[in-house]
Amino acid sequence: MAEYKVSVTTGGMQHAGTLDNIFIVLFGSEGHSERARLDNSGIDFKSGTANEDLQCEKRLFSGEAPAAQKYVSKHWKEDDFFGYQFLNATNPNVIKRCRKLPPNFPVTEEMVKPCLPNGFTLKEEMELNQKASAENPVFLPTDPEKDWLLAKLFFKSADLVECEVVHHLLITHFLSEVFAVATLRCFPTIHPLYKLLIPHFRFTLHINIMGREALLGPDGALCTSSFGLEGLLELMGRALSEVTYSSLCLPENITARGLESIPNFYYRDDALKLWNIIESFVRSVVKDYYPLRRRLFVKTLSCRSGSVRFLHKASWKTNNQEFQHLSTLWRRW
Repeated sequence: MAEYKVSVTTGGMQHAGTLDNIFIVLFGSEGHSERARLDNSGIDFKSGTANEDLQCEKRLFSGEAPAAQKYVSKHWKEDDFFGYQFLNATNPNVIKRCRKLPPNFPVTEEMVKPCLPNGFTLKEEMELNQKASAENPVFLPTDPEKDWLLAKLFFKSADLVECEVVHHLLITHFLSEVFAVATLRCFPTIHPLYKLLIPHFRFTLHINIMGREALLGPDGALCTSSFGLEGLLELMGRALSEVTYSSLCLPENITARGLESIPNFYYRDDALKLWNIIESFVRSVVKDYYPLRRRLFVKTLSCRSGSVRFLHKASWKTNNQEFQHLSTLWRRW
């Protein structure tokens, strides 16, 4: 009886593989074998080839795909939908109102005029550098379809890395660790602010340790698929230098980006509703414990434990600011 060694893989990228059921049938000149299932414990086929005919977007879900996913799979190449995603998709944290074009903006009205509806003067650009040249071209919708699509893919890829590394990993996870440690160091367990905050820090240290190893370790997913560890640390360092209490406070963040009245900004509309609910709860808890003793409340927030201060901002002048920053902790973590 003949024996055959068959190799099946799904790509060379780290952690590539599949949880689908894979079967094999061998065909020969005198017939074919029985269908056999190829299976190992865990994810199968971690490296190798890709099937260009596989409808990947339809295999992301078991059963019927959500309506939103169906819409995206139909319209993802369209310029209008590409722009819309920066307002209401996975990373609505970067977009801001453009009040004045920068002086080194290399796109002219004539470049984009053929791409705009009648009566519009909106300028669009996709560029790899600040100064346009043969080495650093400006891509336009009038370029060949694949060139324009590739430019958008590069732009979206950079946005994805920024979203994951800055807004998710740094702002949501690592920054929360600072406040988790401060809560544990500054407050006794019977303190009302400890009771208010500690449920949200229950798994913070654990998941951050796992994240540092799984994402930023020597074989971490982010280190092997994007900028490398040095590049990621540089990106996080630049982002951290721009973080303020106001940037973490949702209403102030929206105002600073000039997005208070932008229509169809559903992230803002829904997030502010949740923010108001959270702030109302935080305000009621704090007022129950400190009904007429604002100075004591501020002193509590400014308490010291060793070299750590919990929440101190010398410019706080109103109760609303104090409630806002406690609500920020509740909302983000």
